[in-house]
Amino acid sequence: TDTQESGYGAMGPGTKNLLVLSSILKHVLIPIEKHKSENMTAQLAKFSSTLDDTAHQVTGTISIRLPQKDDAPDRTAAKNKELMIKYEAYVNEWNKIISAYLEKESKR
Repeated sequence: TDTQESGYGAMGPGTKNLLVLSSILKHVLIPIEKHKSENMTAQLAKFSSTLDDTAHQVTGTISIRLPQKDDAPDRTAAKNKELMIKYEAYVNEWNKIISAYLEKESKR
């Protein structure tokens, strides 16, 4: 995989299992199901989100995916359109995760 999870400190095996299952759903099952059934994809995405929420509640933290470090110099990387699109997707994902977390916390 080209990402690593960040944001979780020490966690028990149960929490790790939740995160592994969620990751499998997001990166394997949901992409496969997108071509078959929109309803099943939505249900899997919702289940994956529930797993993430449960893991966050157990650990008290949020998690974001980090891209693998690219060894290219910044100027070279900035000219790589595909890489910039990938990084933009990460930033958009981080924005959604952080916004959702802040919104949830503000309702407490």
